[in-house]
Amino acid sequence: MDSADSTLIEVSRFDDQPIDLEVDPQPIVEVQVIPPSGDTKTFRVHKNFICYYSPFFDAAFNGDFVEGVTQSMDLEDTSTEAFGIFVNWLYTQGIENSKKGLPSCEALIDLWLLADLVLVPRLQNDAMEKLEEARLLRKGLPTSVLTRAYNHTAKGSLLRRYIVRTWKNSKISGSDNYPRQFLVDLVNDSSYRACSETGKALKWKGWKARELDLNQFFISEEEPVVGEQRLAGPEDVERMPKKRKIDEVDHDAVEDLSFRASREDSTMAQVGWAPPRSSRAA
Repeated sequence: MDSADSTLIEVSRFDDQPIDLEVDPQPIVEVQVIPPSGDTKTFRVHKNFICYYSPFFDAAFNGDFVEGVTQSMDLEDTSTEAFGIFVNWLYTQGIENSKKGLPSCEALIDLWLLADLVLVPRLQNDAMEKLEEARLLRKGLPTSVLTRAYNHTAKGSLLRRYIVRTWKNSKISGSDNYPRQFLVDLVNDSSYRACSETGKALKWKGWKARELDLNQFFISEEEPVVGEQRLAGPEDVERMPKKRKIDEVDHDAVEDLSFRASREDSTMAQVGWAPPRSSRAA
């Protein structure tokens, strides 16, 4: 029997006599990850797994697109580390790096953004939980995550809200290192406004580990639909969708930040922000 065409599984009967069962191989798809920097890497994944969890890949590999014919795809603007964590999550429902440890904050931000792209809200929420764990362990988020997070999300994003709420416990140094919209969001956060209204400025007094109620930053999860070609493996495992209490979005908290130029300049002055030199009038 050709091992490339089928798989031989040995099963014992009650009389301990083995029975040979021939199982058809599961289809494999290829995803070539092309990161913003670094080497391209190709991942080979069971089609039924990736299409079950991701409507994005389901539409690509089972639709009328070229990917449906070639059963391969080029995926840009994500890191190979994040996609590797995603593939591992498909099979284990766990998030860990290649060393079986907690990924970096940067990798978890990339993972959240990847999950947003491929439409897997449960993974977004799992990544958010791990990001909070990493933030508390490493005493804050690194400034390196800000630009990527803000460049790949829209106003009102739950990831942006999370970053702003956690940053009030961190020190800001050199405002040119921060995205302008982040500074606008920060000074218009409810905690910052409360200090401004009492005439007290926010002062950094050192790191304090404060846990957040993550419910306000979770994406709503829909009940997954079991596909006809889903692999037998996950079905044999008790895997109920996580039931998280998703609070109603506080629309008052998600403010419209389209301020007039004069108000923006006044606001940004509070944190010492100034436009980049190249954009200043001569």
